[in-house]
Amino acid sequence: MRENILKIESDPTQRIIRVNNKEYEKPFFLRHYTEIPDIFDIKVGGHTFINKKNGKKQGNKEYNHSLSEALGMPPSLWKRRFNYEMIALWVEPVKQFSYLFRGFRGRINYHDLLETWDRKEYLMQAIEDGQENLIPLIFAFNATPSELKAMFGKGEWKRLCKNSRTRNMLIVKCAPFYRLNEADRVRNVKYANKIPSTVLGYRNDVGDSLLWAVKNKERALNIDWETGILVSLYADTKRMAQRTRQEFNPNWSRRTMKEKHEEFTNKINEARYGTKPFEYERIIIEQGEYTGELLMSPKEVANEGTSMRHCVASYAEDCSFGKYAVFSIKKNDDRYSTLGLRKRDTEWRINQHYMACNQRVKDSAAMDLAQQLCNKMNEVNT
Repeated sequence: MRENILKIESDPTQRIIRVNNKEYEKPFFLRHYTEIPDIFDIKVGGHTFINKKNGKKQGNKEYNHSLSEALGMPPSLWKRRFNYEMIALWVEPVKQFSYLFRGFRGRINYHDLLETWDRKEYLMQAIEDGQENLIPLIFAFNATPSELKAMFGKGEWKRLCKNSRTRNMLIVKCAPFYRLNEADRVRNVKYANKIPSTVLGYRNDVGDSLLWAVKNKERALNIDWETGILVSLYADTKRMAQRTRQEFNPNWSRRTMKEKHEEFTNKINEARYGTKPFEYERIIIEQGEYTGELLMSPKEVANEGTSMRHCVASYAEDCSFGKYAVFSIKKNDDRYSTLGLRKRDTEWRINQHYMACNQRVKDSAAMDLAQQLCNKMNEVNT
């Protein structure tokens, strides 16, 4: 093999990679050796094709041979050498901040990597001052801690300073920033800081959902589990609209969003679970502001699980065989909790009773109604 013709030179002082006297001032990595000819203007013979076994692009024998001749080594080896130089030049010097620019499966976001370099002085100063937990905010706003304190105000800044680095990172990722002015970005961070970390971490699209929740019921931000429901309601409705090819409007009211969520849920679960009724006698009991109703088909059980965000849909098959029964308990016409009864020999017993997201039921009136429903089930569906 000849000496490498396509030389790779690195200049750390200017952060430049030179290949055949051409300079590359921004970071990028080669995914596959077949990218080399197009990026570096190399003329090769042969052709590329898609391997039917693994679905990957590769070159035929003539292509690989001519590219090896031009590079002076196997193309895959040259690709690794080039990527190594890029990592040494751009990534290694700031690897302690890799959580700022590495995304899914460790993939590097080039824009965030460049911004990490632009903000490096501020980031290093934060570490020296023992303020590493504030780095996500410093990075997002490109500002010093004293400048951030002026933006957020003393009270909110104290709350942000008490957060871990992980929580502040979740806040920055979830609070919408794109094309917003400073005041709107500060407002979004304040809203996001009221959301529990579990909700922020669960949804990668929580940004728009969060703003919608704030707009429709800001006081819900004081209740962790209810906040999660509002955020999930928006995100799930949007996802199901896309799945069923229905229109989605981010400006829907909370009431309309719930109605559309039910409508899309019905469409999906009817296609998946069917509507054949269970062989039970219908039971409905009203008690004060609560109403308990026996669900009579696989679709109804699935709808309950989707709306309440728990796994009751997995019991639809047992319901079909008469071994399980599911009740939906509503409070003032809104779903409040789900009651599951399991048949032991000839007797129905309470198996589980949960609110949305498997929260425990604490209202004594709802628990009393659950026992009445169980008693009634033993009377009419033995």
